[in-house]
Amino acid sequence: MKCTMLNNLIGLGLLLVMLTATTGLAGTVVEPDPNYMVTEHGYRPLRSDAVKTWYMFAEGSSTTEGILNPGDTRVATFENWWTPVSSGTQMNAWHEMDDTVFGGGEDGDGDIPVSPGNYADKTYPGTDVVSWGPKQYENTLSFYMTYSQSDNNTSTYWDTSFGDSGYEQARSDYYVEKYAGTNGWALGWTSNAVQPGNGGSGDPAGRVDMDILVHNGQYTGTIDGFGENVSNPQITQANDISHLAADPTTGLRYPVKFDDALKQYTYAANQERKDWYTANLPENLTDAEIDTIIASMESEEVDPQTLAGWVNGLSDRTAAEILAVLGYEYQDAFQTRSEYTERSSDGGVIGGLAGQAGTSGGDVPFWVDQQVIRIDLAETTLDDIEMLVVWDFGTDWGFEPGNNAQVDATPIILGVDNTQTLAHGQVYYEDPITGERTWFPENRIYIAPTAEVPEPGILAVLGMGGLGILARRRKARKAA
Repeated sequence: MKCTMLNNLIGLGLLLVMLTATTGLAGTVVEPDPNYMVTEHGYRPLRSDAVKTWYMFAEGSSTTEGILNPGDTRVATFENWWTPVSSGTQMNAWHEMDDTVFGGGEDGDGDIPVSPGNYADKTYPGTDVVSWGPKQYENTLSFYMTYSQSDNNTSTYWDTSFGDSGYEQARSDYYVEKYAGTNGWALGWTSNAVQPGNGGSGDPAGRVDMDILVHNGQYTGTIDGFGENVSNPQITQANDISHLAADPTTGLRYPVKFDDALKQYTYAANQERKDWYTANLPENLTDAEIDTIIASMESEEVDPQTLAGWVNGLSDRTAAEILAVLGYEYQDAFQTRSEYTERSSDGGVIGGLAGQAGTSGGDVPFWVDQQVIRIDLAETTLDDIEMLVVWDFGTDWGFEPGNNAQVDATPIILGVDNTQTLAHGQVYYEDPITGERTWFPENRIYIAPTAEVPEPGILAVLGMGGLGILARRRKARKAA
């Protein structure tokens, strides 16, 4: 029976930072200049809020209803990472998905070592990349938020970036299809994160079973000073995916598209990809091969209303029940069933998160309108995970020469204690000053872009059973 002692975790947190520094990431590396990305690459400028503050919550002991509620505990704050790397390639940037695999398998299918990476040279964002903390530490599960300048180019950008030939048009369609709807932020995670290329036996090391649900992550509209924004939560990277998902030109592997209207994977939703393969390869990408890709994905998007129960086996609050009883809707859901092997990393990325604070035109956040990310961890996941890390990249993201902003991330450490029950929570945060522990009941973590709770007047409406009407009314007023 394992019980991680957090008396040593504060010191371990300092050790993590020191380890990061010893890799040469601190004091020697600068981030890419976003203005260079605009002038030399034609990317559109960053939003003014590209780096923003996110808030992590734990459910209160009396509010375990499966939604972020008044009375829930704000545990920590952190800032997301800015990068020019797309959410679909930011892990692959460190180590391309080639035949160097740890799980083996036909044509390079297997457990592929990856770790989030960023370009090391601000004037030439090429293949010279650095990777921050997660690659260093075994037996961890790390989470981070990121904002990609590449993802935030419009469909018009990709339409006009290629030539007029049939081949170039197919390529343009492929990129439009790949990036459409991913404006906004992304949630990424890595498990058993270690530096790739160290070799390994390929022996099983553990498994991550996790459900991620998103409330109000979609947004289509115009952002002042930025322009068109289209956000639709979707998987942009899934490790351990069939070689059939590889981009013919780069070898990087991308998940197939989820049909958001039908709430399932369809062949029609992936027609652009099929056209791309037809234009680039001697053989076509068949429907049967798309089925093979779907079957290989360890992270999949699902219809939240069809989930019979959560990953941890609790079934008293399904998404359908929450909607029916509380009027609170989860529009998107993702399941990760990820096995990782010794000396390798695994992970995934969900892009297209709108990051709405839900102010509804005013300064007071409105509870129903804000985006909320909910993470449920299975009890068995923590059998082999010794700690969780949420990475804080800081608010200083200036780009003066010698500025190392956002390269040396700070770990927010969550301990694991398997002697506790699932209902009580086995994940906890220990205040480094007071030593007080905050537990995450049912191993559930919330992330939201606002720290506020509803005003008392709103709470009164909820208490009278008016939430369902209120939620539907607010939803009807939102941009399509």
